[in-house]
Amino acid sequence: MAGHPQRFILRRSQADAWFIKDLSDDSLVCFVHQGKRPIEKTQAMVKVMLDALNAAGAPRKRAQES
Repeated sequence: MAGHPQRFILRRSQADAWFIKDLSDDSLVCFVHQGKRPIEKTQAMVKVMLDALNAAGAPRKRAQES
């Protein structure tokens, strides 16, 4: 995501609740519950979600005219 700040970020509450926040309007996008899966799997899932959200929200490069 070089060249622009991330629009979607992971936050954790004091009670260790995880949520994804949209910085453009300060809204809550997703709440993540670890459940019974290992923490590594939850972290990997959150990373994939953040990467996809930030890629979709990134400014598009315009095609250069020849």
